[in-house]
Amino acid sequence: MKENFVIAIDGIAGAGKSTIATGVSKILKVNKLNTGDIYRAITLKYINSNAKIENDKDAKKFVKTLDIKINYDRRKMQHTFLDGVDVTKGLHAYEISKVVSTISHFKPLRDYVIKIQREIAAKGNIVVEGRDIGSHVLPNADYKIFLTASVKVRAKRQFEELVKAGDKKVTLKDLEKEITKRDYNDTHREYGALKVCEDSKVIDTSKMTIDEVIAEIVKYVKGN
Repeated sequence: MKENFVIAIDGIAGAGKSTIATGVSKILKVNKLNTGDIYRAITLKYINSNAKIENDKDAKKFVKTLDIKINYDRRKMQHTFLDGVDVTKGLHAYEISKVVSTISHFKPLRDYVIKIQREIAAKGNIVVEGRDIGSHVLPNADYKIFLTASVKVRAKRQFEELVKAGDKKVTLKDLEKEITKRDYNDTHREYGALKVCEDSKVIDTSKMTIDEVIAEIVKYVKGN
């Protein structure tokens, strides 16, 4: 394993990127950057402000209103602050999930997030997860992982999480449709589209437990 390394974990929506990246970072005792939470914070601001973003010109104006910062606590857990308020806990609400892929494809917004990502990653010893980390944001990352899973498996996982959180409105069918839509949006973006890098290690998590995926990534990074 290299010193002062950067691990890029990419993958489709609901493949377990955040949970797995957290597990890997804990074992390796480094920070983890959840890129998706930055986009979700932007989406939260968009929803609450009733902003109108229909093109890059609108997005450029909206960026000027953003104040997003990332901090880590003693346990190396990420906290995302929007306008000085820690909004971490509410960022995975279904209302945000429905909109985030639509908002995040605008170039000015992606440029804003990429700047944050690169500044944090430049410090090294970090696991960065998202959808275009290895291919676009950090193409020189020391280790690249791409996670995938079937639509049905991902929808079931998200459904169980939402039900556990007390959401009784969402249905499994709705989630399958939403995930399929997000997959299309993510892979057909004009800028920063989701794609598998030639030098990425691809892992299908459909039939694997979280611990199994984490163990495989750690083994790969350590070169065992």
